[in-house]
Amino acid sequence: MTPLSAVLAEFVLPKPLPTRFEAHLHASPVSSPAARFLRELARARQAVADALGSPAPAPQIDALDAYVPLLALLRGVEQAPSGLLDGATLPRFQWTSALGSAGDVLSGGSDFELALALLARALAHANLAAVTVAGATAADAGTAANEAAKALRNAAGSLELARDFVGAAGGPAIVAPASAPELSPRLLEALGQLCVALAGECAATKGEHAGTGAKPLAMLRQDTRSRAAVAAASLSNVGALRAGLVQYARLVAAHAWLAQLESLGATAHAEAHHADALGYAAAAVRASAALPNLEAALAGRTAAPSLSARGVRRALELRALLELSLIHI
Repeated sequence: MTPLSAVLAEFVLPKPLPTRFEAHLHASPVSSPAARFLRELARARQAVADALGSPAPAPQIDALDAYVPLLALLRGVEQAPSGLLDGATLPRFQWTSALGSAGDVLSGGSDFELALALLARALAHANLAAVTVAGATAADAGTAANEAAKALRNAAGSLELARDFVGAAGGPAIVAPASAPELSPRLLEALGQLCVALAGECAATKGEHAGTGAKPLAMLRQDTRSRAAVAAASLSNVGALRAGLVQYARLVAAHAWLAQLESLGATAHAEAHHADALGYAAAAVRASAALPNLEAALAGRTAAPSLSARGVRRALELRALLELSLIHI
């Protein structure tokens, strides 16, 4: 596992949790289509709540995949009344924030619920990627990286959809703290960028195990670094955001920069551009020096304290190799 892959293994984020809603049925008999549909909706939502209360991401994804189509149907019925919900007061949905201040309660209608369910689905896919990489052995690291990349691309897609529904759910229909990060399009976009960045790192890890050359790997790491840096800048402008996310994005960018420098150095060395190679190695040493502070800023979120030492050691080894090569020019 590369140091950057080890960072991905720590990309486990808390999810907002749904709280129970009450569907108030007026004159409709309990056997009416409205009552049956809302009971089915309530059962599916409870399954989501139960799944999100456990750490395993796969059951969370299954529950959310069953729930989201029902929400889409509810939204369609609301927008084009067909009589299905005649006699029913449509439910208000509530979630407890996890990315903002602990205990903040958010509530709204079906657009809001779709946005939060899609956010929870995205975070479950991101956490699935982290679990997949963390459990990989050296022999199956390439396969695990490929599976993690798929999960991260799924997460990015769900975040893009969630951003659309957040826009549709805006205004007085939402009851939440003004700075609730779950309802910030900037947050959703930044998390999407971070997921795409990490998917790129998974592609690079797969490439390493498949024997991909240093130059293509450097290009992949450059994209990872750029996207993670953009995500960190955007996240730093999201109010009331849970501590750690900004620092995590910065750490991903820093590790990608170090990996990119190593690939560039290896390419230059292979092409006998020894002075350039030595310059890349020196830059890698400088880049490594920034890692301990970034990891400390995470306040314990990264469970691999040896990452910075490992990065420094790799950069120094590369520099020593290149200096030895220069002696024999």
